[in-house]
Amino acid sequence: MPEIILMAPLIPFLISFLKNGWLNLKNSHKTILTAQSIIILDKMPKKIKVGIFSFTCDEGCSMTFLEILNKKFFEWKECLEFKHFRLLQSKSEIKGLDIAFVEGAVSTFEEVEKIKLIRENAKKLVLMGSCAINGCPSNLRNFFDEERAREIKPIVEKFGHREKVSAVSELVRADDSIPGCPMQEEKFIEVMEKYLKEFGVK
Repeated sequence: MPEIILMAPLIPFLISFLKNGWLNLKNSHKTILTAQSIIILDKMPKKIKVGIFSFTCDEGCSMTFLEILNKKFFEWKECLEFKHFRLLQSKSEIKGLDIAFVEGAVSTFEEVEKIKLIRENAKKLVLMGSCAINGCPSNLRNFFDEERAREIKPIVEKFGHREKVSAVSELVRADDSIPGCPMQEEKFIEVMEKYLKEFGVK
């Protein structure tokens, strides 16, 4: 009799029916649920939940990541589930992330709250590029003289920007960082491979 292979999230539900040895499916066919089926279910590929977030920047690191995906797509496609990546999809989720990759500096009050929310919902947070790591070059206005600072103040206030632009590293704890402007491809791949192994998907 054929075995049935179902999605991993259903395993607890299926186990509760093992005593009966069968499931009544919608098409009324009875299919034996064997120990081998459970083993197969348990070995289904896992994916890590990833979010790519852009703050105040030119999104050069996100573009670099897309270029990396061109090279690593077939190797990584069964390992990654994108919960948030504006350049790839409209779907946007922050909760339940395994890894959050963040680029850009923090220049608005809204961004301050968002980066804190991301940190709370991500097991690992990785900074991509110079802006996220040390604020440069997005924080250039921090170094304006008093006259220039007064000149731009109405614009800064109008758009809800903070008086000072901050690096992400100044506001939340980061687990890793990838230097460069844009980020270094080799270092990104190294960090990603490390976490694929750490989360047990590779």
